[in-house]
Amino acid sequence: MDALTIVARSSTAAVATDAEDRVIGINEAARSLFGVGNARIIGLDFATVFQPRDIFGNPLGYDYSLIFQMLEGGQPLKNFECQLRKACGEYQRAQVSVVVVLGPCPERYELAHILWPCDRRRQADEVIARLLNSAEHPEVSAIGAELRHASDGKSTLTGRQQEILRLVAGGKCSCEVAEQLNISPETVRNHMRNILSRLGVHSRAQAVSVAYQQRLI
Repeated sequence: MDALTIVARSSTAAVATDAEDRVIGINEAARSLFGVGNARIIGLDFATVFQPRDIFGNPLGYDYSLIFQMLEGGQPLKNFECQLRKACGEYQRAQVSVVVVLGPCPERYELAHILWPCDRRRQADEVIARLLNSAEHPEVSAIGAELRHASDGKSTLTGRQQEILRLVAGGKCSCEVAEQLNISPETVRNHMRNILSRLGVHSRAQAVSVAYQQRLI
């Protein structure tokens, strides 16, 4: 079985690359997740298309080629998390598994990158829980107090704001929300600014977490 077959049969997002890191295939789940099409990325470097970053936002750049160095050295690959760029410019955090398909010689192989989008709601809930329960660091506890106050306030959102926040909670970027609701990305950003203000928070992750806590979405 080659990398293209693995990618085609994968129920989650998947991308196939050759030994030179060039994209040779992408399945429908990945096209939908990242907003790209076959014609736009086939033959391009994986790192050029997706511009991988680590979980802290630092660009991996050509350091992503460390995977290939590990392969050439016979080292086993482990699952890892990184952020991959969508066509709209925003980043999607994903857990990555790399399946190696050996070719006729050691220098010829293909890779199937299986990508599991991280659950933003779960991550946000875990972060908020740590903030609210932290008693070790005063600055963290202060943030937690602010979020608890926002949650206790039972802020209200308009129907449109709830609709937008549901889509954001589902992992969609501003461009994707705008396209689905047939409004401009700037309108989406204006709504998000108003949402943050109404909920008394400073980020989308905090807004999603507070909205879930207050059953606004």
